[in-house]
Amino acid sequence: MKADKADVHAIEVRVAELEVRFKATERQVDAAPNVITTMDTIPTLVREEIEERRQIDLRKTNLIVSNMADNSTDTSDCKELFKQVCPNEDEVDIETTVRLGRRQPGRIQPLKIVLRSQQQKKQILQRATTLRDENTARKYKDVYIRPDLTTKQQRESKNLRDEIREKRAQEPNKRYRIQRGKVIEVVPGEVVDRR
Repeated sequence: MKADKADVHAIEVRVAELEVRFKATERQVDAAPNVITTMDTIPTLVREEIEERRQIDLRKTNLIVSNMADNSTDTSDCKELFKQVCPNEDEVDIETTVRLGRRQPGRIQPLKIVLRSQQQKKQILQRATTLRDENTARKYKDVYIRPDLTTKQQRESKNLRDEIREKRAQEPNKRYRIQRGKVIEVVPGEVVDRR
């Protein structure tokens, strides 16, 4: 419940900020009558921001797993996968698993997994790269675990990945990563802040 109240408060603060911007924009328009603007777009932007926050909140415990063989025991397969990722943790609490998209022959549908807690989601995502380790079972080498992102978040993530590709092409000797929505250079020996 505390997380829900905090999320609601964050949305209310964001709406208040947008209302202040709206009022400031109205004053600017009144001061400059020759400026053509559509004030109808401001309420739309507020609604879109609220909907985006709602979608983020709905996905806060979701994961997407790609390239995991499709069979009738998705929940038990996921528990086995998560045991491989986080061997020292207790069993992961999975609420539901759902295959996304239409079934097509020869194509493995992504799997949406809803967990009971954000903490478990965070632990799994932090350790997801261990699936590439040599010690990992062969059947998980091509399996990828990622967060369930909104369409807007997916666009932003793609833009950041494209930016990294461009920087790597320009400076192949440097390494980059995404941290808190920005592309940063990886400094050898640097301690990574994962907050």
